[in-house]
Amino acid sequence: MTLLLVELEKLRTIRSAWLLFAAGVLMPLPIVIAMLIGTSDYGPVAQNVIDLAVLPAAIAGVLAVTACAREFEHRTITVALMTEPRRERVIVAKAGAAAIVSLAMATLFCALCLGVAAVWISSAGGVWPWTGHQTLEGAGGTIALTALIAVAGTGFGALVRHVGGAITLMAVMYLVVEGVLVARVPAYHDWGLTAAANSVIEPTLPHTYAFSAGMAILLGSSLAYLALGIAAVRRADV
Repeated sequence: MTLLLVELEKLRTIRSAWLLFAAGVLMPLPIVIAMLIGTSDYGPVAQNVIDLAVLPAAIAGVLAVTACAREFEHRTITVALMTEPRRERVIVAKAGAAAIVSLAMATLFCALCLGVAAVWISSAGGVWPWTGHQTLEGAGGTIALTALIAVAGTGFGALVRHVGGAITLMAVMYLVVEGVLVARVPAYHDWGLTAAANSVIEPTLPHTYAFSAGMAILLGSSLAYLALGIAAVRRADV
C-alpha cells in the first residue's frame, strides 16, 4: 500500500500526467458535440459516444508507459529499488497507480460525454437509446478497459525502459499486429482481443464472448504484458 501511495504521489506532481488526464477527459467532448449537431437520428448516439473511449484508453496507455519508462531513462528508479529491492512490487505499484488514475479519467469521460449526449437528446425531445443496464454495462466496460490498457502500458514501459520505444511497441502490438490478425485470420476476428474488447463496450450488439468472458480475456492480456515487463526488469542491470 505504501508503494502504491508513493506512485500516486509521483503522478500527482508530474505536470504531463495532469495534461494527459485532462486530454483524456476533454478531447472527445468536441467530437460528441459535433456528432450531436450533425444528426437527428439519436439511435446510434450512445454507442458512438462509447466508441470514442479509444481516445482516453490510448492516453491511459501513454500515461502509464511514460510514468514507468521515464524513471528508467532518468535513473530515478534506483531510489525506489533501494527502498524496495523486490522489483516486481515496484512495477506492480506503478501499474496500480496508473490504473487508478485511468479509472478516474475514464469515469469522468463517461460522465461528461454521456451526460452531455443525454441532456442534448432530452432537450431535443428524443429518448435515450439504451436502457439503464445497457448504459451501465457500456460505461463500466469502457472504464475497466481503460484501466487495463494502463496496466499493459506499465508492462511495456518496464519491458523497453525507453518512453519512445515503449509507446512505439505498444502501438505496434495493439494497432498493427492486432489489425493484421483481425483482417487476415478469420478465427482471430471472432475470438481475439478486439472481439473481447467489443464485448465489453457494445452492450446492444451480439458477440462471441459474454461480458465477463471478454473482461477476463482483456485482464489476462494486460497481466501478461505486465508480467513480461516485470521479468525484463528483474533481469535488467538498473
